[in-house]
Amino acid sequence: MKQVAEKLIDEYSLPRSRFNQIEEILNVRLKHDLFASSISHQKLESFYSRFPTLGSSGCDALKFDWARFVSYCFPPKNLS
Repeated sequence: MKQVAEKLIDEYSLPRSRFNQIEEILNVRLKHDLFASSISHQKLESFYSRFPTLGSSGCDALKFDWARFVSYCFPPKNLS
């Protein structure tokens, strides 16, 4: 558990205002936040997390079929 806690301290996210600008500039409504957690305050209701997280759509976005939806991706510095 300590290892998981240490990794979560490293998390960062794009400010909500910048996220909103991306959707506005691209004129698109994004469906999934692919690299999120409850700690980093996911940007979308549907999100995938690195570790099992209450409320997530799943764990490990790299296993998700990205072609089906327009998704938001702000990956962590370290994907290992």
